[in-house]
Amino acid sequence: MHEPVFVPWEGFVSAPQIPNSSFAAHSGNVILNDIMQEMSSRYKKIVDSGKYSDDNGYIGASTLKLEKNERAKILTSLVGPGVFTDVIMRHDSEVEPMLGQKRDTRFGVAPPQGFNEKMEMKMPLGRYIKPGSLGSWRAN
Repeated sequence: MHEPVFVPWEGFVSAPQIPNSSFAAHSGNVILNDIMQEMSSRYKKIVDSGKYSDDNGYIGASTLKLEKNERAKILTSLVGPGVFTDVIMRHDSEVEPMLGQKRDTRFGVAPPQGFNEKMEMKMPLGRYIKPGSLGSWRAN
């Protein structure tokens, strides 16, 4: 799981985000389908705004003319751990409190009894991989 991060275009992220690079699912998986639908919905909303669309109805080259942080804000609203975390939280009501508890450990608050075991059950790949630099994986 990602630790809280600061990104210039969003400010301090108030809770850790789940790394989408550690997600795997079979074709037709409900969560995978919802992630794809959410990404498509967010893309359509930006295209429908007309603010960045080209003549073919796609996000056009006009986004390349934007200031770097504004461009990053648009792109990260469409893909990545933020979208992934939003969808996972809609599917599992236990995840949001767990992310908050993970965040609180950064500020010296001890996690509740059984927290680590529950995290390992929910996110078993976290025992084996962690996001490394530039989004690569590194062994624990």
